[in-house]
Amino acid sequence: MLLIADDVGFNGVGYQSDYTNVSNGFLTPRLDALAAESLKLSSFYVLPLCAPTRAALLTGRYPTRYGLSAFNADWGKPWGLPANETLLPEVLKAANYTTGLLGKWHLGSHRDAALPQSRGFDVYSYAPSKTFPDGCHRCVTGYDFHDGAAPAFDMNGTYSSDAVRDAAVAFVRTAQRPFYAQCAFQNVHEPLEVPARFADRYAATLPARERVYAGMISALDEAAGIVLDALPALDETVVVFFSDNGAMANSAAPSGARANYFKGGKTLTTEGGTRAPCFVRYPPLLSPGWSASLVHVVDLFPTLVALAGATHALDLDGVDAAPQLLDPATPGRRREVLYNINPRSDDADQLKAPKAALRYDDFKLSFEFWSNRSGAALYDLAADPMETSDVANRHPGVVRDLAARLEAHAARLPPPFEPWPPFQGADYACCDCEETFARGAPAVWAPWIPDDYAAAPCAPPYAACVVPPCYGH
Repeated sequence: MLLIADDVGFNGVGYQSDYTNVSNGFLTPRLDALAAESLKLSSFYVLPLCAPTRAALLTGRYPTRYGLSAFNADWGKPWGLPANETLLPEVLKAANYTTGLLGKWHLGSHRDAALPQSRGFDVYSYAPSKTFPDGCHRCVTGYDFHDGAAPAFDMNGTYSSDAVRDAAVAFVRTAQRPFYAQCAFQNVHEPLEVPARFADRYAATLPARERVYAGMISALDEAAGIVLDALPALDETVVVFFSDNGAMANSAAPSGARANYFKGGKTLTTEGGTRAPCFVRYPPLLSPGWSASLVHVVDLFPTLVALAGATHALDLDGVDAAPQLLDPATPGRRREVLYNINPRSDDADQLKAPKAALRYDDFKLSFEFWSNRSGAALYDLAADPMETSDVANRHPGVVRDLAARLEAHAARLPPPFEPWPPFQGADYACCDCEETFARGAPAVWAPWIPDDYAAAPCAPPYAACVVPPCYGH
């Protein structure tokens, strides 16, 4: 059972303040209680944006390998997670697991072949991109919440975390065991909206402008608790909780250390954008406590496959973290973390500068712009986890070593998908496909490109528009 939060920063859940010593004021009793029984990871890394993190989870491979290094796979965009990537649920299905996606997908909706039902999920109640939390599932020109292959019109007006909760409860009560459940909430993604009963919990403790955000955290907590109560055998289930990226910058959200703790937030390769709250609960094998071992979201693929007794022969970036989780005295297998490499030379994309970064042991090298290798800075995260002091001049050999490691990753970097023609990326079959709005009456976000569509491959140099005419749909 994976419980995935959306835009919740490192310090964005109540129990995390035990580690940071910075009170966040969030009321999350169910997650706090679960965390107390779990192994909590203080150095768990994700990508700084929604779709790349979800892609990394499901492929066990860095998104820089297949074009998700600059933008999300949002509504109406003619691309998604390339079809030649083998996904975690496909591997688990081969080991007789029943698989379910409950909630946010965000990895392509342009073709039927891009949807979760074509990517290894037996059961799927999902939103293609980012259903609004307030339950207005048709607020952006079309209806987006689906139950199976059909739009679930009866869910309009249902708060997002309630919709995900109900779908997850139905799945765990009826799915044949063993199962893999990916329960992907949308709290606390913008817009900031929550039923009043959650915001009211903070009437005496937080300023009015922060109560909705905090209420969304509590709504997530309650929904996750109800899902866990429905599990037929909680202590026989591996439960993983994490957030997809750091907290967003929003005037109605808690600022600085109370949300992200570390520097920066969502869209940035700083620690605040990429270091996420995470815990793993499995009483038969895992002891409660904290682990400082480096773990990246790509590691969940091989780790869960190993725990499930399944096998694969895939070329993964992830490593099996089970030995270090089972025995904290075991040295971690991961010494390197690739934050991202975004080769775009401007800052009009969703993954902002610094565009590239890599950590090896305690040192982190970042570049403001990878296209011309400019703005390099080196941080010693053991001494300076807040990234305040550039120590590149004191460690030129470390800079050379980490830069070489980044170059090795960049050598296999395809052009990223973009929101305007020719839709660059690893899947060039859609270079002349169109963007779309939701279609039909009532309008629904659904595939619009036939699975058998095949265009001539796009030819270099993949020149992007100077003024993108389509971005913003």
